[in-house]
Amino acid sequence: MNAKVKVKENNGGGITLYATDIYGQEFAHAGYEYNTESIMKDVFDILNDADTSDWDNDLTNPEMIKLYCERMDGIIVDVDTTRPLTLEEYEDTLPTTKIIMEGDRYKLVLYPEKMGLAGESCFIK
Repeated sequence: MNAKVKVKENNGGGITLYATDIYGQEFAHAGYEYNTESIMKDVFDILNDADTSDWDNDLTNPEMIKLYCERMDGIIVDVDTTRPLTLEEYEDTLPTTKIIMEGDRYKLVLYPEKMGLAGESCFIK
């Protein structure tokens, strides 16, 4: 399997990395707007088969799962935080959220025309 990555920026400047590694394991992490230097390293690591088992993964983090479910469905009292979310469930699909980078180890494409200030600070130095 070929590892794939996608980076999105929402209209609030939030930067989220969505990825699938070569083993098919899904990974998502938000908050790169606060640590702009780390996103390219994380993208490189995922595409080059680094061990990501100890990374913060929003798909498996019980607090993030609960937060996600509350955001989508209002306040939910009984959320199963033991079942990981899928990338499809977690991904921000609002029309104001833009893909600013995507690809695999053979081709990465940046979309600077879609980037806000946070995206530019991550990818354009």
